Amino acid sequence: MSPADRPKRGRTLITTSTLSPDAVMPDEAAASIDRDDPDAWVSVAMDAAEDKLGERTVAYRVGEVMGIVEWFVITTGRNERQVRAIADDVEFQVGRRGGPKPIRVEGLEDASWVLMDYGDIVVHVFSETAREYYDIDRLFKDMPLFDRS
Repeated sequence: MSPADRPKRGRTLITTSTLSPDAVMPDEAAASIDRDDPDAWVSVAMDAAEDKLGERTVAYRVGEVMGIVEWFVITTGRNERQVRAIADDVEFQVGRRGGPKPIRVEGLEDASWVLMDYGDIVVHVFSETAREYYDIDRLFKDMPLFDRS
């Protein structure tokens, strides 16, 4: 980085990763998203998780058995830092595209299981240990999976 490219003392270099979702203009992809369609936000959440190298990312349609939520998006991070990064990016990417803010986010403190409640969608970001221990996939293995095609 040349001296001309460095931020001046006393000023903060702002990148898109440090901006809140409200501060970022929705991108071109937002124009094609139906804001009332939970399936669209499932896709955005899954993409965001995978962009941060989330593993075994799946989405189960659980509406038939849960009644209060339509989709569970489940992904795994290798460590606490990655779990937080995945959760942060899911929230950022959904907001960036004009989507809803989570009603509630739980578990960020210890980052072994972060739950992000968006109403019709609940995003679960697990550490490897927590995902194996709770084995949430076993509970919903018979539910339809999200079709990304």
